[in-house]
Amino acid sequence: MVAFTTFLGSERKARKMVREIAALAKASPVLDPATTGNAVSLLMAFNVGAKESMRLVKALGAASAASGRSIQEVMPRAALAIGQIKAKGKLSAEEMNQLAESVNVGRGSIAKQLGMTSRQLRGDVRAGQTDRRFQGAAGDPACVDRGFRRR
Repeated sequence: MVAFTTFLGSERKARKMVREIAALAKASPVLDPATTGNAVSLLMAFNVGAKESMRLVKALGAASAASGRSIQEVMPRAALAIGQIKAKGKLSAEEMNQLAESVNVGRGSIAKQLGMTSRQLRGDVRAGQTDRRFQGAAGDPACVDRGFRRR
């Protein structure tokens, strides 16, 4: 609660966020309140907005179910990877690998979601040129969810 109060600037907003997290976790077959809250807090620590954090966490819950891994295993690693990508403002191979490994999805699926071939993605990552395209995909829960369900 203290972290959300700090991020949101008021205790009233923090209480509302905690209620929304609890409702999201309750409505999901895979999310639990603690893991969900920790992931939202982690994303917000990387300056991802509250609403966007909630959407991403929901998509990561779906990705966890599709990957066959537990939410406790997927959520912290995936949220950290997305937060780092958002904070850096550019994609590096390290974060891409971290995200792909956390949700058990290959680089080919990531490339496909970005409208690229695997070879193009590798070349762009080396050249640091995937910034905008991947930033959008990493922040788009629908894109994240689609990529994981195809696997």
